[in-house]
Order: sequence, then C-alpha cells, then structure tokens
Amino acid sequence: MFLKQFEEVSAKNVILLKDIQVLNDTKAALELSKKTLEEKLHNEEKRVADLEAQIKQYSSSAATINQLQSEIKNLQKENERLAEQLVSTKERVAGDGQEVIHQNGELNGKPQDSDLLKSLEDKENQLKEKETQLVKLNEEINKLKAKISILDEETEMQKKKNNELREKNWKAMDALKAAEESAEQKIKEIQTAADKKLSQVQKELEEKLKSKGGNQSSSSELSEKLTKVEAELAKRLSDYNSEVDKNKKLTAEVDKLSTERKNAESRLAQMEESVENLKHQIKEYQLRTRECLQRIHPEVSIDSSLPYESWIAEFEKQVDLVVQTTSSSASEVEYNKLKDLLEEKSKELSEKEKHFSQVLSETESMLHSLQNTAEEKEKQWQERLNEKELQLQQLKTERDSLTAEKETLQSTFQQMGQLEELQEKLKELQSTLESAENEKSHVEQKYEEVHKNCINLRDQLENKEKQILELQKEKKSVEHLQQEVEDLKSKLEKEKKISKDFSSQMIRLNSLVKIGQDSLVAEQEMVKKLKSQLEAQQAAATTNGGTTVPVSTPVATEDASAKK
Repeated sequence: MFLKQFEEVSAKNVILLKDIQVLNDTKAALELSKKTLEEKLHNEEKRVADLEAQIKQYSSSAATINQLQSEIKNLQKENERLAEQLVSTKERVAGDGQEVIHQNGELNGKPQDSDLLKSLEDKENQLKEKETQLVKLNEEINKLKAKISILDEETEMQKKKNNELREKNWKAMDALKAAEESAEQKIKEIQTAADKKLSQVQKELEEKLKSKGGNQSSSSELSEKLTKVEAELAKRLSDYNSEVDKNKKLTAEVDKLSTERKNAESRLAQMEESVENLKHQIKEYQLRTRECLQRIHPEVSIDSSLPYESWIAEFEKQVDLVVQTTSSSASEVEYNKLKDLLEEKSKELSEKEKHFSQVLSETESMLHSLQNTAEEKEKQWQERLNEKELQLQQLKTERDSLTAEKETLQSTFQQMGQLEELQEKLKELQSTLESAENEKSHVEQKYEEVHKNCINLRDQLENKEKQILELQKEKKSVEHLQQEVEDLKSKLEKEKKISKDFSSQMIRLNSLVKIGQDSLVAEQEMVKKLKSQLEAQQAAATTNGGTTVPVSTPVATEDASAKK
C-alpha cells in the first residue's frame, strides 16, 4: 500500500514538473514579448528625438516666418512710396522733354541751356534708379514666395510624419495593452492552478502519512521535494510580477510619448496658421504691385485673371512694344531699363538655379537616407516575421507533442481524472497559437506598410529627378536670355553713337546760330551807321546844292563792303 501511495505521489510530482515546464514556456513567451516591447519603446524614443529636432527646426522657421512678415510689410510701404515717386518723376520728365523740344524748334529764341540738360539727365538717372529698385523689390517678392513654397512642402511632410507617428503610437499602445492583459491573465491562471495543485498534494500527502504512517525517510524526501517545488514556483511568480511592473512602466513611457506628440501637433497647427497668413499677405502685395505697375504704364492693359508670373511676363512684353514706338531718347532710357531688368533676371535665375540645386542635393541625400532607413526597417520587420513563424512552428510542434501525450494519457490516466486538465492545457496552447498567428498577421501588415513607404520614397526620387531636368531647361533659357542681352548691348551702343552724332550736330547748329546772330547784330549796327551818314550827306546836299554826286559814291562802296 505504501508503494502504491508513493507511486501516486511520484506521478503527481511528474504532473507538477510538467506544469512547471508549461510555466517555463509561458515565461519564455513573455520574455519574447518583453523584448519586442523594449524594441518598440526604443524605436518610439528615436522617433520622439527626431520629432523634437523637427520641432526645434520648425520653431526656428516660425521665427523666420515672422521676420519675413515684417519684411513684407516694410517692402509694401517702400514699394508704394517708390511707385508714387516714379509716377511723379515720369510726369516731370515728360513735361521737361516737351519744353526742350519746343525750345529747339524756336531757333530765333534763346539758346538751349546746359543746366536744363543736366537736370534732365539727373531726372532720367533718378527714374532708372527707381525702376531698378522696383525690380529688386519684385525679386525679393519672388524669393519670399520660394521660401513660402519650401515651408509649405516642409509642413506637408511634417503632417505626413505626424500622421504616421500617430498611427504607430496607437498600434504600439494596443499591442502593449493586449500584451499586459494576456500576461496578467496567464499569471493569474498559473497562480490559481499552482495553488490548487499544491494544496491538493499537501492534503493528500498529509492524509496518507497520517493514516498509514510509513517510512520516515521517504516522507522526508517527499516533503523536501515539495518545498523545493514551492520555492521554485514562488520564484517564478515573483519573476512574473516583476515583468508586469516593467510592462506598466512601458505603458507610462508610451503615454508620455503620446503627450509629446500632441504638443508637437499643436505647434505644427500654429505654424500652418502663420504660413496661411503669410500667403494672404503675399497675395495682397501682388495686387498692389500690379496696381503700381499699371499706374507707371497706364497705356498697357493686361487681363487681370492671369496668374502673377504670366501677368508680369505679359506686362514686360507690352512695355517692350511701347518702348519701340517712343522717341530715340525715351528708347535709350527704356533700353537701359530693359538691360537692367534682364541682368537682374539672369542673376535671379542663377541664384534660383543654385538654390534649387542645393535643395535637390539635400533632398536626394534625405531620400537616400530615408530609403536606407526604410530598407532597414523592412529587414527588421522581416526578421521579426521570421521569428514569429519560428515561434509558431515551435508552438505547433508543442501542440502535436501535447496531443500525442494527451492520447497516451487518455489511455493510462482515464481512471485518475487527468483528461480534463490536459484538455484545458490544450485550450491554453490553442489560445497562445491564435495569439501568435494574430501577431504574425500584425507583423505582415506592418511589413506591407513599410514596403509601401519604400515605393513612395522611390516615386519622390523620380519626381526630384524630373525637377532637375526642368532646372536644366531653365538654365538653357537663361543662356538664351544672356545672348539677347548681348544683342541689346550692341544695339544700345549703336544708339549711343547716333545720339552722340545728333548732339554734335546740335552743338554745331547752336554755334552757327550764334554766328548768324552776331553777324545780324553787326549788320544792324552797320545799317545804323550808314543811315546816319546818309542823313548827314543829305543835309549837306541841301545846303550846297549840286555836290551830291561825288558824296554818294563812297556810301555805295561802303554799303557793298558791309554786305560782303
């Protein structure tokens, strides 16, 4: 009888050892889940660091936006003031030019004053300076527009990144909650099962030892084994409790990350509002510049429904046509203005080319880095997927082994009532298998998301290459404009030569007019002298009678000499 009882106790010890093995397996599964959670936490910390860096960058860009807003206001005031001065100086130049033409037409009046020419040249120089200032202001507006477009692109990229971070944080929170719940359930089940089995074994051993007595050595050995098993179970339960505490700490850190993400989103919304205000101010400034240019050249009429860049291009064409129909002096001024405009335009295009090339190089490096990170993440998710598949295969093999053990135990332990416990274990393993399959599907979804991100990055790289080709085309157009500038310079030199010849002819005509006026004055004085002599001779003739003939001959000779 004692041997039978000892065999029963040893069988129960075997069952307890199997339960301990199950606990070891669950502990290994929890350790794997802990590792995955730690990896997720590490990735989230990296993302938070990147997000903080981006927030700092965008705070600096917000400061630059405020500075640009103040600069735009100052430029608007300066542009309005310059436009008014330009209109007034143009009207003055037109009035002074008409006066100069009127004075040149009256050759018998006063000669042309050199001070008037100097004042006219000064006014023309002032007009050129004002027009160049207006062109510079337009260039600054275009630069500001380019900066705003860059900021818009950066805000869109930040929106996408924030959305991705939001989705990933939600997924991480869900995974952590599910892992916590499953771990707590498993720990509770293990604790209850272990307590029940220990209490049952202790009761049965105490009852059998009390009723039968028996060998003291065998009972002491059994008690030692039971104490060892209890100590091991207590140690494992403490390990599980420590794992639960670590999971709680991880959830607290994830909550902290979510609050930081919300703060970053609020800052991004403020930056978007400032960008929208800046766009509105630029639209108003474009309308004001159109009005100013139409006041400067009221004879030019262009459709206001055109966009700003095409409107400016059409305005320049119309101004060129108007310039060709004006006088030579006005055409020289307009050619100088056109030359300045083309030089400024070429400088602007070269600066744009440098800026775009720099931006493209930076974006290419960013895209390469993003592509590398995407590939690394893809590899990581692939490795995790392989690990989950291995775990799934291990669980399947364990399930097969357990089913085999169940079949053997059903034949041997039908009388001992162990079938229900094995069925419960099988259910637990099936639940763990289902959870592993769910995790596998989750990892596959994340792998598909990473693959889609990689495809999007490749598409962005292709778009940047297209932009590079467009910039090369713009460079060719700049070279064409430079060639046109050279042609205009040659034409301008010809016009300058013609104007110099015209000025030399005017000087010669003025000298001839002065000579004619001097000779006219001399003739008038000579006529007065001859009249006085004639009157004196006539008076002498009336007194002396027939002595008039010899006196008249010298008068005629003097008159002929005076005419010569």
